[in-house]
Amino acid sequence: MHAPPWSVAERRAALGLAALLLGAVLAVAWRRREAAEVYALLYAALVLVYFGYHPRLALPLYAVGLAALGDLLRSGAVRVVRPPGASGIAAVALLALAALDFEPRRGWDGIEEGHQRRLERARVVGARLAPQDRVAAVAGLHDSAYLERSIWGLHWAIRDAGDPAAAEPIIDKYAVDTVLVGESKRDREIAGYLEERYGQPERAGAARIWRVRP
Repeated sequence: MHAPPWSVAERRAALGLAALLLGAVLAVAWRRREAAEVYALLYAALVLVYFGYHPRLALPLYAVGLAALGDLLRSGAVRVVRPPGASGIAAVALLALAALDFEPRRGWDGIEEGHQRRLERARVVGARLAPQDRVAAVAGLHDSAYLERSIWGLHWAIRDAGDPAAAEPIIDKYAVDTVLVGESKRDREIAGYLEERYGQPERAGAARIWRVRP
């Protein structure tokens, strides 16, 4: 599902670009102290200590950083050429950066494989669920999207309590009658508890379905 891992050279290039963009944001923020740059710096401070970093969290910084870099390029170029030409130089530089980084189908085979796997899972699981079933899962984000129905998540309650039995208050609160369990490590941890309390599950391909309330 994920893109291929980066090479050492790609990681170094990414770190260099990140430093360049952050430096541009700092420079522009120092010059004019406007909302976009102040936001980007505060956001960067938050991301640096965030407990669950993912590359998509850097997208706002990338957007503001590119704008700041373009601003600096234009400001530097306007010292040697007229303003229209300076804008053109900045635009060409940013387009060159985009061309170097243009790889819209990176990891596409893995993404397609994951999509097909989830489609098949949704087909098999969906055949076992009735429209009126109220379904929960350890982490049901993808299942909710592919099954096109609401699925309550149990992961955070279980993680905070350190006990799979913490799922029970959520089951009661939202009148959940069905729990969908997959093959991930988190799913396996709750599977033992559900089997001990509710007996053997229904099988739906690699997934298991427990009926937890009458």
